[in-house]
Amino acid sequence: FFVIVGIQALLWFISHIFGIVRQIIGWYIAMKVTIQLRTVFYDHLHRLSLGFFRTRPIGEHMYRSVSDVGGGLVTMITDNVPGFIAVVYQIIWTGILVSIVDWRITVFIFLYAFPYAALAHYFYTRLQDTQRDQRMQGQWVTALLRDGVAGAKTVKGYGRILWSARRYAGALVESRRYHLRYVFLSVIANHGALWALTIVLEYSMWLYIAYQTMWGHLSIGEFSVVYWLARQFEAPMQRM
Repeated sequence: FFVIVGIQALLWFISHIFGIVRQIIGWYIAMKVTIQLRTVFYDHLHRLSLGFFRTRPIGEHMYRSVSDVGGGLVTMITDNVPGFIAVVYQIIWTGILVSIVDWRITVFIFLYAFPYAALAHYFYTRLQDTQRDQRMQGQWVTALLRDGVAGAKTVKGYGRILWSARRYAGALVESRRYHLRYVFLSVIANHGALWALTIVLEYSMWLYIAYQTMWGHLSIGEFSVVYWLARQFEAPMQRM
């Protein structure tokens, strides 16, 4: 008992140290990648033709440099890719551990992954479309802000302050509408359809494991362990 507890404490300490190291490395990589990507983006902008700049507001390029290149793209490189590797690792090992106890649970969870993936694809495709519209509107808001500040003398000279403010406020309201639509779809997806499917899976697993325990195929201790492992197996499958 003391050996097992000691090993667990040692593993927890090692995991904690590695977590700190991973955070530091992640910050360093994010900083380096952000600088490189923004530099490449800036260099690319200056290689484009004058005709391109005539048809595009300057705020659009500012938004892409700050939000798209400096935000979403860097997050994908520094967080999503390592997270994907961790999910695959977790699926393999928890799948092996669950299969050792009862291979039927592993098959059941894999079968559950198909309808879950179909629903997730349906909803997240629409979320992606809504988010794209939201980003386009965000570019327009940034463009209006930049033009309003850069052309402040012209706006004041022609007495168009109120018009400029209303135009900017209207763009902000439209941006919030896209955001609300995204939140609404996200709630329906994550706390509606996908949540209901997960509840069906969990109750089905619980009933099956309870049935196996009642007939003596599993002990009370095995019941707790198997159900916990099944839940650990379910989460990375959903993330995948």
